[in-house]
Parts: sequence; C-alpha cells; structure tokens
Amino acid sequence: MDIAVEQVKQIYKMDESALLALLTENKHKLGEQIKQIKQSLKKIELKQRALERIMQLKSQPLCVEYKQLPAIYAVDLYQAEDVKQSITPFQSADLFLPEKPEDCQFGMFLPNKTGKLLRPADSEARLYLTGLLTWNHYSNQHNLVQLFDECKAMGYRPCYAVSNFLAFAADSRRGTQDYAEVWIAAEQENQD
Repeated sequence: MDIAVEQVKQIYKMDESALLALLTENKHKLGEQIKQIKQSLKKIELKQRALERIMQLKSQPLCVEYKQLPAIYAVDLYQAEDVKQSITPFQSADLFLPEKPEDCQFGMFLPNKTGKLLRPADSEARLYLTGLLTWNHYSNQHNLVQLFDECKAMGYRPCYAVSNFLAFAADSRRGTQDYAEVWIAAEQENQD
C-alpha cells in the first residue's frame, strides 16, 4: 500500500468506512501510477525499436523493396501538437526531391490539423530503395545526395524520397545526428 506516514499513524483510529475510503483512494492513486508507468514503458519500447532499426539500417547498403506508402500530410511547424507528433519515432514523413535535396517538406503519415496533403498514398506497391538518412544537428547537413548517388550507381533514377524520423544520437565523429529511415522512390534506368 502507498499510504503516507501520517495516515499510517491514524489507521488504528479509523473505523471501517474510513479505512475503506483510504484504501479506495490509494487504489485509485496506484491505478493512475500504473497507467503512467505503462505509458512510459510504451515510449521506451518505441525508442528501443527505433534504435534497433537504426543499427539494422547502418549495417546494410540501400535495399530494394516494393512497398505501398500511405498519404503524407503537411506539418504545421507552428502547431505544437504537429511538431510533437512529427518527432515521435515512426510518425514523421518528410518529403525530398532529387533536384533540391536541401529543401524538405515536413510531413507525417497521420492526418493532422492542417489537412494539407503533400503526397497521396501509393495506389499499389512500388519500387523503393530503403536506407538510413543522417542529419547533423549543428551543420544541418545530411547524406541524401550521397544516397541519391548510390541509387543511380545501382541503375535507378530517384524520383523523390520520404524520410521517417527514428531517433537522434551522438556520433563520435560528427556530433549529434538525427536518424531517419528513408525510402527513395525510384525507377529502373533504361538499359539501352
């Protein structure tokens, strides 16, 4: 039981209804604590999954896969709830174009307050090259151009890229990095 010391001293002076009220109150408090602990555990498990995904993506080159991505909705950077959701692992869906990889359209897979659609859902599975996007916190530089170049070296033409924030972590050589899974929509180059 989670009973304050002052209440423990008074227990022997309480009748059954007072004791029942005390136990009911403590049961409610403990229920709330359990709920908060469960929410904290879910957040920890989500971050663990994100970090495991980063380590998996770090250990492999760009990977060809066919998948169907959902619609992407614009994030309003002035809406606290949108920003909070967009930095939660597996929620963001930022859009990049090969012609201007330095420009990012911030988005998320879930509908939000803006309701503005950046990219409709894929109507069928399409070819994506999956990799790890790293973004330096301080210099604002990322490796997307390198990933586009790798895509071309593999015989594909990049159409656009969608990144999905996973986590940030320190890197001994480059400082704090944001890590995101990136899906590069690509088409096979003509083999003439």
